[in-house]
Amino acid sequence: MGNRHFWKWYHSVGLLALVVFVCLINWLVSGVRISWLLTLGSLTVFTMVVSDGITGCFWWGWLVNDQYRVSLSRLQMFLWTVVILSCFTVAVSININRGLGMEALSVAIQAELWTAMGISTASLVGSPLILDGKKRKSRYVTRGDVPQEMKKSKEDKDDAIAERIRTVLAERPGDLMNPEGQTRDSKDLVTKRVDGVVYRNEKLAEASLSELFTGEEVSNFDVVDLTRLQAFFFTVILVLTYAINAVGYLAKADTVTELPSLGASGLSLLAISTGIYLTGKAVPKG
Repeated sequence: MGNRHFWKWYHSVGLLALVVFVCLINWLVSGVRISWLLTLGSLTVFTMVVSDGITGCFWWGWLVNDQYRVSLSRLQMFLWTVVILSCFTVAVSININRGLGMEALSVAIQAELWTAMGISTASLVGSPLILDGKKRKSRYVTRGDVPQEMKKSKEDKDDAIAERIRTVLAERPGDLMNPEGQTRDSKDLVTKRVDGVVYRNEKLAEASLSELFTGEEVSNFDVVDLTRLQAFFFTVILVLTYAINAVGYLAKADTVTELPSLGASGLSLLAISTGIYLTGKAVPKG
């Protein structure tokens, strides 16, 4: 990734226009809920414009990791960032419209919110570290102390992995071809799509939102990972609940000195679900 040649002049102009737009709507729009929705949407579009300029993929290039797969930890970090930042922006605009001057910026962010951001950051940083360890692991290692004759040969294992990959890519036959237009053999297919025990896509265009819910190893990249599904549910529900509560609070406030707290129970749920997700990621699947 990181192809700078995708960045054009209109990406720079678009980012500048979005910054100006956020300033204008928070200055001119009196409705807090509408102002927050427009700010949230602007931050999201800002991210997508950056993604399009760097990766060439507008919609979810910002979610794609080094394996060219959509990353749940990236989504978690993004959701908490845009919700808290949009609430902070609207809170400051409320204070400015009340004539508070420089005091308008004195909006405290509760320690629980910083902790939630820290948990999301730990997930974002910890995920690639776990995957790096798995990339260095040989896919030919067999668990347990068994006689050598009972272990599959490397060729047999590569054939089994390649067959699994072919089954998943059956509806995309072009992805099974080499640059010369010939069908790839098992060794070539596995070499291009497997790092250690980690499955990867060959190009960003193959990334799919379904990868938010599937495993990352060659043994489970095509099945639902319940730890990821649980982490997704907890994150989305907690972010939505906090956003609704925060915007309701801002709509009733004359001036804002602090953003609402996430609450100890919400923070505990986030910590537990993230811990389960990272633990599940770390445990070998094959």
